[in-house]
Amino acid sequence: MAGTIKLDGTTFLSKSGSTFTQESTTLGSTVTFPAGHVIQTAYATDGTHFVLASHNSMTEISTNFRVTITPKSTSNKLIMQFHMPVADGGTTQLWNFQFYDVTGTDVPEPKSASQISGHEEGWGHRGPHSDSNDHDVVRGFFIANAPRTTSTVYTVRAKNNDGTGEFKVNYSSTQSDWGFQGVTTFMVQEIQG
Repeated sequence: MAGTIKLDGTTFLSKSGSTFTQESTTLGSTVTFPAGHVIQTAYATDGTHFVLASHNSMTEISTNFRVTITPKSTSNKLIMQFHMPVADGGTTQLWNFQFYDVTGTDVPEPKSASQISGHEEGWGHRGPHSDSNDHDVVRGFFIANAPRTTSTVYTVRAKNNDGTGEFKVNYSSTQSDWGFQGVTTFMVQEIQG
């Protein structure tokens, strides 16, 4: 049985047989989705080969990894995920990483209750490498508060706390059968609070 549903003379749903078709409709900006529903996704991917040199303060890894998002509500949450293929780094190198709000010039909330070493890190990584051809993936995950409802830029920063090693990002030193090439991804998703 065919049929339509209209509101004020405008058809917004029709049925033909067992198929329902939503007509050209737009959800309003004040629609509230169930908690946990993904509102929007923003991401950056980059396969550029470069060396992440050692530094003793938190420094942006690459401006190519910046993600811009405009949260719909400060009661929502932001899920941040980072995936960076690396080589080297060495077993004696202890790197710390953090997500960073470039717009607000601070690490995202919520923050750690105390700071032991004077900086706030999101996660750490020690390279388990035997030689420069071994590869690994630096991964980070964080659920942050949405700080504002205007355009906000996020990035990832790093610091080498132990030694003078460096990472080869998105590649290994030898492009042979045991070498690799990869792509770094940084994704920010707004979810309904």
